[in-house]
Amino acid sequence: MLILSAPMKRRELSPHEKAAALELRRLWDVQKGPLGLTQERVAFQFGWKQQSAVSQYLNGVIPLNLEALVKFSDLLRAPAEEIFPDLARKLPRGATVESLGISLTSDVVYVSKVTGAKLAGGRGEIIHDFEEVDKSHSFRREWMAQAGLSPDKCKLWDVTGDSMSPTLNHGDSVMIHTAEREVVSGKVYALIAEDGMRVKRLIRRADGIVVMHSDNPMQHLYPPEPILSETVAIYGRVVWKAGKL
Repeated sequence: MLILSAPMKRRELSPHEKAAALELRRLWDVQKGPLGLTQERVAFQFGWKQQSAVSQYLNGVIPLNLEALVKFSDLLRAPAEEIFPDLARKLPRGATVESLGISLTSDVVYVSKVTGAKLAGGRGEIIHDFEEVDKSHSFRREWMAQAGLSPDKCKLWDVTGDSMSPTLNHGDSVMIHTAEREVVSGKVYALIAEDGMRVKRLIRRADGIVVMHSDNPMQHLYPPEPILSETVAIYGRVVWKAGKL
């Protein structure tokens, strides 16, 4: 015979625990906009498997423990004593994040994506309106550092057209490092042209003239175009791509 046991009832929070939850929620509401916080992102940063853990702390469903208190204190830039005075008194004198063995440094960084406009492989796409979705995609911090990339100088764009195929295909997403605007011959760049945003491989000829080159082997459809400095500006270098297999 199958016997189903009744679920354990959560204990009710003490008045001090409830007060701490209210203060935590207040600080969260103040800081979530300026810091670009979401419950999903914070759960990932804290190493918690589920977003619901953040919600349960914020809504006073479960009481703050020492580790959660220290993490939220660092995240929200508020002293632990301000959030939960009674629990904060249990921290060792002079305690630091390192001495407590708590990791508060995320191993990922976030990059904004531009929506409402695309990088054209062929002729440019005129930008009428676009916006940036702030911190919408995550990348490994170690990878960014090894590649010499500044996260705040990186933007994600979608590609349209097939002139850069097979390197970049229609619908691919690319990361543009806007800090790199000096031409390195043979690299792929995003360009601001009179007819809109474009993405091309730049080749510097022996005479010093820089040419926009399409990777599509059908060169009769996409002939090389010399850059006239007054009509084309470099937006940044393409440093990463993602697309369908």
